[in-house]
Amino acid sequence: MKRALFLMLALSMVLVFVSCNGGGGEPKATEDPKETKSSATPTPDPTASPTPEPTEDPTKTSEPPEGYDETVEVPKADIFDALIKDGTVTDQSENGLTVTNVNEAVVTKDDSIGKDVIDLYSEDRAFFAVFNFDTEYDKLADGFTFETSVNLNSPNAYQVVGGNQQAGGFCIDYQPDAANGNGALGFGVHNGTEYIKIYPEKRSEFDRYYHVVGVFDGPNVKLYINGRLIGQEELGNDMKFPPDIKYLAIGADTGVDDTGEYFLDGKISIFRLYNDSLNDSQIYKLYLQSLE
Repeated sequence: MKRALFLMLALSMVLVFVSCNGGGGEPKATEDPKETKSSATPTPDPTASPTPEPTEDPTKTSEPPEGYDETVEVPKADIFDALIKDGTVTDQSENGLTVTNVNEAVVTKDDSIGKDVIDLYSEDRAFFAVFNFDTEYDKLADGFTFETSVNLNSPNAYQVVGGNQQAGGFCIDYQPDAANGNGALGFGVHNGTEYIKIYPEKRSEFDRYYHVVGVFDGPNVKLYINGRLIGQEELGNDMKFPPDIKYLAIGADTGVDDTGEYFLDGKISIFRLYNDSLNDSQIYKLYLQSLE
């Protein structure tokens, strides 16, 4: 009897051992650990400095163009030079053109750059206008430079930083269909048949300032962003000005009347027009000055 009990107990222990070791079969396959995400959270080292997420420095300067001449002189903006200060905009160029505030456009201090800026929201339909601007058309016809510094708020719609488009004219604008549908700032001039416009392939980001310069040198339309030539295209004809619109809009486009259209949703810190078509070195120097 005792011998039988001892044999049964020994057999039970063998069965338990075999079952715990998978019965001697192949081990069950598991997922590749490289393809699974660990749920464990590492304990932070209180002595280690945190590693910041890599971001693009918004103040980083672009590289100068090939052959850049740092001794080059930049002329004053002799057609229009916006002085944005003390809640208003005036023309500090030799022309001294009159600037009119339409719908209570706002000028405020932007602490991020330490400058007064034109601060606009498209729903307010507010902008600044330079009426009787047709007195300057003959100067612009042979060539000019249009300089701005702009910070966009919204990607939602087509909007104009400034210009006088209306079956003619020129502008710096934001086209949401540009840059492969991602939206970009650009420059355009009318040739009597159509607008010849230049946009970058890279999208324009929001909530950061871009130094945008458009140049018409007679035969060609050129776009510069942050001091670098983005692209150029031949105009193909003489520049055409709007036949009925005789004002320049700042922070909007000129409409069929004096109330404007395609209002900017953003900020403007620089708005200038030069009678000369500036070269690559001069425009890069303007860009550096815009960062001061």
